[in-house]
Amino acid sequence: MAAHPTASAPPPYSGTPTSVPSPFDEMHQYTMYYTTSRLNVRLQPEPQTTSSPAPYYMQSSLSVTKPQLMLRLGSEKTSPMVAFAKIQNTSRHMLLGRGDCQNDPEDSIVWEELHREKGMLHRSDYAFSCTASEKTAQGKRLQFGWRKDMGKCGSTVYDCVDDQERVVARMASGGALNFRKGGELEVRGGLEQGVREMLIVSALAIWTSEAFYYQSLWRGYPSESEKRNRAGKGHVDGKDGVAADAKSDH
Repeated sequence: MAAHPTASAPPPYSGTPTSVPSPFDEMHQYTMYYTTSRLNVRLQPEPQTTSSPAPYYMQSSLSVTKPQLMLRLGSEKTSPMVAFAKIQNTSRHMLLGRGDCQNDPEDSIVWEELHREKGMLHRSDYAFSCTASEKTAQGKRLQFGWRKDMGKCGSTVYDCVDDQERVVARMASGGALNFRKGGELEVRGGLEQGVREMLIVSALAIWTSEAFYYQSLWRGYPSESEKRNRAGKGHVDGKDGVAADAKSDH
């Protein structure tokens, strides 16, 4: 198995994320629905149209030596694996990888470290790097930082920024009392598939650590009525966050 890399330094962050210019002009939203077990979730694109991105399935395991989180491209646990995450019992940092950890040769796996900035007794920001694979940016190292919204007491809400402080993803937990939805995830359009999937698997790893293990009480995303009110007022996409309650979102 390839050696674990040292995480690159987190990108600079001013606390005021900027809007993202074209081609990053649209957020793709996924709703995280629990399966019969709260250990697995389906990431369903919203709204569901012919132009919506493909769904994903996060399968989890209780292994201590192998990756515990497996991201599959499709709506079932038999769908092909595209990325995975390993939670380390002896380190506060996590490991991310692309491909299929169950079938790919071990020496072909390139690990990326999801660096946790604070100790396990505190909520934390995270950072990771990955390599672009498309011809236009082949070999370029991309840096991302997941920044927790500290104003959301009792809930888990994160913005992910790139090295230019542009918001490229968001994650909000569903709360411990929500037995239907694990949370909501948004990822900017215009990103290559491999980078998008690394953002998704890193968000799921943070969700598992910060929201699931710590059991965030309240949902961190707006209710459907709040979303409709915002849309009616012509809300401009920015650093969102709505005070959440303990009700399940139906």
